[in-house]
Amino acid sequence: MEYKIRFGVDSQIAINLDPEQLMSPADAPKFESPSSSVAESLQLALDQPVNYPPLIESLVPGDQVAVLLDPDVPCGGAIVQALLEYMSNLERKPSKVTVVLPGNAQQLHTEILERCAGIPLDRDIVLHSADDPEQMSFLMANRHGEPVHINRHLTEADFVMPILATRLNGAFGYRGMYTGVYPTFCDAPARQRFQSAANLDSARRQSEQRGETNEVGFSLGLHFVIHVVPGPDESVLGIFAGESDSVHRAALAVAKPQWGRATGHPAQLVIAALGGANQSWDALARLLFSVESFGEDDAIVVICSDLDAPPGRALQRLRNFDTDPDATFRELSKQNSDDALAAALLARLRESHQVFLCSRLDPDLVESFGIGVIAGSDDLTRLCRNQTVAIIEDAQLICPIGNSASITDDAVDASSNSS
Repeated sequence: MEYKIRFGVDSQIAINLDPEQLMSPADAPKFESPSSSVAESLQLALDQPVNYPPLIESLVPGDQVAVLLDPDVPCGGAIVQALLEYMSNLERKPSKVTVVLPGNAQQLHTEILERCAGIPLDRDIVLHSADDPEQMSFLMANRHGEPVHINRHLTEADFVMPILATRLNGAFGYRGMYTGVYPTFCDAPARQRFQSAANLDSARRQSEQRGETNEVGFSLGLHFVIHVVPGPDESVLGIFAGESDSVHRAALAVAKPQWGRATGHPAQLVIAALGGANQSWDALARLLFSVESFGEDDAIVVICSDLDAPPGRALQRLRNFDTDPDATFRELSKQNSDDALAAALLARLRESHQVFLCSRLDPDLVESFGIGVIAGSDDLTRLCRNQTVAIIEDAQLICPIGNSASITDDAVDASSNSS
């Protein structure tokens, strides 16, 4: 029987399996497509915010508004377009709106410029650059006295409106209700602190990161947020707007049944698909963190992606893994490049698993890291022969239930506020 595995925005790869080979993870998402469009859902959320006055009552004529877009928000272009159209129709419309996008979102930048060309609103669409000091403004010092610099459009605005993707609290990289704000829109030194592979095994550092992220949100005055609950295939499951903590909890209540996944049926081969437009090493790290939970101890792992971002310093260290794994792990623990966390998690996976990758990267480059290459459907079908198989689509969104990283929402918020 042919199964089509979807990844990226519109990519797919077919595989032929006997249905008896397929091991479906328990509690798979029961996605139901929303009856309303993205624009309609956003308008309803803004008209009826959770524990917050309607947006029309919150903006003052002449306000400078900054909108920041989390890189993991699905349908980001359509949501920004709908938000700008909504504000352009307000009687008390802002004098200027600046939309701040992640630095690697060049394609999204072009899309939003095209979508919003006819909207009668004074606006700028800008790309954040962590390396440009002209873009930065001092916000605060963290608990260690280190300066926190954030994009100046956020510090200079009268009203900051974050559009955030809802992440489950046991997922890799979750840092509380303001995940997606920080360190996404900070300077290079802060990003490097958060990207250090040494953070992986340090509960203290992870707690400090949650606390620092929350402090940034409070310092920016982010009382109003928009949460977008991702659905499969770059879709939107729900949109919530209003008071930050209330919206965070409301969005999590919708996201948990969709993306919390029990791990009671381990397979001999796991196919994990990286879905959505964010095909970055950071997104791959979130996939790698959870994929091992769905396979046997020595399961084969196949990653399907549209990844084409060139590897950085950390991934280059994987070339020496087969020669000296211990030295490789020591080197990776010192890395803080954009690919450091993905490299460290790939190294861990390679300790006990064969790993294969379908991507847009050069096959010779992939193989130099000790990772096999999947060139097409025939390769994948041959690899799955005589194996039980688990297929995990949108694996970067999955949170394995029972994962030791999983804690309650209350515990996350309490640890963040106390840090």
